Amino acid sequence: DLAARGRFAGILPIPRRASVLFGETGWLNRLRDAALTQGAVIAEVFLELFPAHLDSTAAAELRDFATAGLKDKVRDAEDIWNRRLEDLRERITAIDEAVALLVPSDPVQAAQIREVNAERRGVQKQIGVISRTDAHGAMTELGLLPNYSLIDSSTTLEATLTWQDEDKDGKKFYLGELREYNRSARQALFELAPGNHFYIQGYHHKVTGLDLGRPSRPLWEQWRICSDCGYIREKLATSDTSPCPRCDNTQLGDASALHKVLRPVRVTAHDRRDDARISDESDDRDRQYYERAFAVDVDPEHIEPGSWRHASRTFGVDFTRRAVVRTFNLGVRRPDLQGTDRFAGQDTRIGKFYTCVSCGGTTTDKPAGPDHADPLVSSGYSQPSHHRLWCPQRRGTGPGDHTELILAHVLHTEAIRVLLPVATALVDERVASFAAALMAGVAKAYGGDPDHLAVITATMPDQDTGRNRQFLVLHDTLPGGTGYLHRLADQEELRKVLVSARDVAAGCRCADDGKRACHRCLLSHIDDDKWHLVSRAEALSMLDDLLQNWTTTSVASTGEISLAGQVESEL
Repeated sequence: DLAARGRFAGILPIPRRASVLFGETGWLNRLRDAALTQGAVIAEVFLELFPAHLDSTAAAELRDFATAGLKDKVRDAEDIWNRRLEDLRERITAIDEAVALLVPSDPVQAAQIREVNAERRGVQKQIGVISRTDAHGAMTELGLLPNYSLIDSSTTLEATLTWQDEDKDGKKFYLGELREYNRSARQALFELAPGNHFYIQGYHHKVTGLDLGRPSRPLWEQWRICSDCGYIREKLATSDTSPCPRCDNTQLGDASALHKVLRPVRVTAHDRRDDARISDESDDRDRQYYERAFAVDVDPEHIEPGSWRHASRTFGVDFTRRAVVRTFNLGVRRPDLQGTDRFAGQDTRIGKFYTCVSCGGTTTDKPAGPDHADPLVSSGYSQPSHHRLWCPQRRGTGPGDHTELILAHVLHTEAIRVLLPVATALVDERVASFAAALMAGVAKAYGGDPDHLAVITATMPDQDTGRNRQFLVLHDTLPGGTGYLHRLADQEELRKVLVSARDVAAGCRCADDGKRACHRCLLSHIDDDKWHLVSRAEALSMLDDLLQNWTTTSVASTGEISLAGQVESEL
């Protein structure tokens, strides 16, 4: 706005085309330099517009962004823009190299040449589309301007469709089209995971690839993930083998705790158009299920003042503005195999994704080379494969070079951490039941189900009893939070929510039908894979026990609450 009003000398209003935004002399870098020079003044003028509505933390973050953070944000946006164009140009080069190795006189290989050339034309067309993108739209997509859609970062599905047509002389030729769709990164972690199908605009696209970045700058990271709690070491993960700073777990330094993790930015699908069309004959949709895990990390130094506990029960609340909530996709769920892996305080199974380093083609099964193919009669391109048609590894006889990955989404947000009176008996059932009741209470107390709030479970080993502390983490799904949860951390405000939760559970007629719970009371407030654990009676029992003698007292954090009494009472 200031540039459009001529407030920055030599800086014109935003240009029409995105292609002139970037580069050393690009409009965006010149705007950045001018804005940073006056950043402190601009921030103060803006903050004066909200004298009674911003707390000191939010104001400090804005000042930091205006004077320093903007530089990093612009740099990251330019890197994303340039990398996208370079990736497409590198794909054209790979296609050209693949075509050069094929024999046009071979009918099978000639068909492959036509198909990959159709993809090449689609890629070339996409480069033109990106270059002609309007500047305002590009800056919004890159996160430099607000999009007002209230979602976090996005994941892009790049879907390539190819099909065969005929000219007027009956000669067959291939055509290709590249489409792009964006989804919230949190939802895309499973909806756009390799092996799943995405339905849109009359087509179903099967996701078959992941963007790994370049070998010199891979997008995947090395993380050390604690097996007993939600702590994750992202920095110096390969070299720092010290114990977990949250729970003292020495196994954090083991090789088994080190994982290659990808936060998906772009996934790919490649389909024949006729195969991908959604027919009217069937309404069934293919859906893949995955092992999921959550890791919630709250640094004790980031717990806000005001933590409290129930005076006579093992129940307490912490509030933080700087929780780190990580969601993991650990690979395809296999019900026939028992979860034997300990991961972030949960027993699960780590299946992993296997991604080709050349083309990004991904499989959920450990790759095996096409050793059955006869090199005298097969080009390698006619064999079923997760590799793209132009991938140099497709012609090999070995499994090829793959990266073993787990997928993750990272959210920095506000959260309430609730310590539950659960230690030994019916742990999963009681935690799930209370979680559903808590969300039902929030919905009733505030007149509707807030879409931006979610509840997940977390555990922390208790050194004194050898048991696990069971937490519910009620968090904002929008990055940074909306400020909604701060009032819920208050003792009386949370008591009102729990009373509302009790009213919902006690008043439901599903008890007369002999059901453990139903959608009218609790089941609509928790993921369907937890329905079998939810019990209305269990939730009522816990709520009654807390509310009948509701007295609270202040604590520095819930870490001060002993678990010994709860363990003794359950045993």
